Amino acid sequence: MNNTLTVTLRKKKLNSGGYSFYLDIYHNGRRKYEFIKIKTVKPKTVRDREENKNQEALAESIRSQRYLELKHKKHGLQSLEAGNFQFIQVCTVFLNDYSKADKRVIKAAVEKLKTFLEKNNETNITLDELDENLFRSFKMYLDEQHNGETSYNYFKKIRSIIKFAIRKKYMSINPAEFVENKCDDSLKKDVLTFDELQLMVDAECPNKEVKRAFLFACLTGLRWVDIVALTWQSVKSNSLALLQSKTQTRVDVPLSEEALQLLGERAANKEKVFTLPSHTGALKSLKKWTENAKVKKKVTFHVARHSLGTNLLVTGSDITTVSQLLGHRSLKYTTRYVRVADAIKTKAIDNLPKLKLG
Repeated sequence: MNNTLTVTLRKKKLNSGGYSFYLDIYHNGRRKYEFIKIKTVKPKTVRDREENKNQEALAESIRSQRYLELKHKKHGLQSLEAGNFQFIQVCTVFLNDYSKADKRVIKAAVEKLKTFLEKNNETNITLDELDENLFRSFKMYLDEQHNGETSYNYFKKIRSIIKFAIRKKYMSINPAEFVENKCDDSLKKDVLTFDELQLMVDAECPNKEVKRAFLFACLTGLRWVDIVALTWQSVKSNSLALLQSKTQTRVDVPLSEEALQLLGERAANKEKVFTLPSHTGALKSLKKWTENAKVKKKVTFHVARHSLGTNLLVTGSDITTVSQLLGHRSLKYTTRYVRVADAIKTKAIDNLPKLKLG
């Protein structure tokens, strides 16, 4: 019997000028077609072309998943050929079915892994070829590229994909199980002091909406994902009431006079409060804005959240109140800000003019 298996992504031209995708499956000497409900449009704008790319990438991930499913269909047991699958292919399958709020972080972690593998000429590495040394080197690479919790989080996400592959019986052991992945609780991410925030307020930002949204985040502690999705329905007379996307925790955040001023004129409940570019576009604006303000720190939207937590503690707020305002599920997350706040207080004392005592 011919045991050859191929799953090829093909497309059919539509009268509208776009394409519809389908799978050409050749298995056990037989050919069949499976139509997937993914289409492109005739591109007229840059946005159309970008969306078409996304649709084609989604179709390719479905093709990849279908191939893996056929490989492992019989009895749900591990195939002798499973180890020949490329690890990046498994990452694609994992992401295709993943819908939780941290999907963007997992995508970023996979991109870092791709870059690392390319640098080491291991782009096509298979599951059988994965070993502890490779993941130990990858963790070192992440540590060199990132400060704070980013390296820890990226490596943790890649480990979750490995566990997925083991559950699916694509592999039987975890090559990254004994690679140390420490999380630095001291919170190395930059925090903006009140003086630095004032410099940011006074400086010009290339995108006024990014500036307005970032300063609002500094006063409310909202994450980027919640800022982007924020609608006027969540804005009460002098507070915010919303469900945080990351933790699914409900928070009620009082709005200061400055925060209310940043909100501006109220619109319809379903309209978004901020009209923002992509996350990458927002980071570019933040970088230029920080340079204009002469603030020598790497500023991201998460820095706004860290800054609020730390500055509240510096000015005397108790840890339980800060934890509730930020929507932390446990005080252990808030204690990171305590150490930073203490360090800022110590530095302030150290910077006082010295008294000449006798």
